[in-house]
Amino acid sequence: MTELDGWLDRVHCGDCLKVLRELPDCSVDAVITDPPYGISGPNKVRVRGHANGIDSYNAMPGDFGPEDLEADTGWFAEAARAIRPGGSLVVFSSVDALHDIRRSGETVALDVRQAWFWCKTNPPPTPRENMASAVECGWWFRKPGGPVTWNGGHVCPNHFVGPKDSGTYAQGHRVHPMQKPAWLMERMVELWSNEGDVILDPFAGSASCGVAAVSMGRRYIGIEIDETHAANANRRLEAALRDRQPALDL
Repeated sequence: MTELDGWLDRVHCGDCLKVLRELPDCSVDAVITDPPYGISGPNKVRVRGHANGIDSYNAMPGDFGPEDLEADTGWFAEAARAIRPGGSLVVFSSVDALHDIRRSGETVALDVRQAWFWCKTNPPPTPRENMASAVECGWWFRKPGGPVTWNGGHVCPNHFVGPKDSGTYAQGHRVHPMQKPAWLMERMVELWSNEGDVILDPFAGSASCGVAAVSMGRRYIGIEIDETHAANANRRLEAALRDRQPALDL
């Protein structure tokens, strides 16, 4: 029996702040998470189809539902408590909230390591007379008191460059409107954790972070408030665990 029995390799359905309070102190090696941005609004562009490697887009009302309600940053304190000394907290942010996210990390005594950026090679077009939004960003924080886990060496740039495509709902690859691509989450897992580490995601969504984690030999704890999303996320995790099992048997 360990202190994390019953927690690992699944998404727990509930309010993240309440669930986080149940986690033991210093029990996870890293937090990698994508909180909701609160960006719903009129005339957002969504992917409507994907054929022959090409996305098609339509402008339509952009209410992404409860999964896009901006998260209160009170979760930072509980996430920081759960991270072991030296562990990392890696959090996505909208451009508008970047400075607020930094202050939230500093308020709970996390060290600011670096801001980072995801540069999308295939951003959706905008329905307005404006530039297409091709960049998302975030922060890397470290909990003081132990050696940092960093697998990027000394010349790794603070940007990730690649496509945003996660497939479509019809293909069965996309189950969440804010789903991040597999390549991006795999790179983040690679940089900020080692094999066997426990990664926590308080805003699991479709569990893209969890799928990357278990596929790469890490353990995972996800939290998701929406029951439908949590169920879909657990199905994705179970499939990733089944795919990895033959390699473990060998």
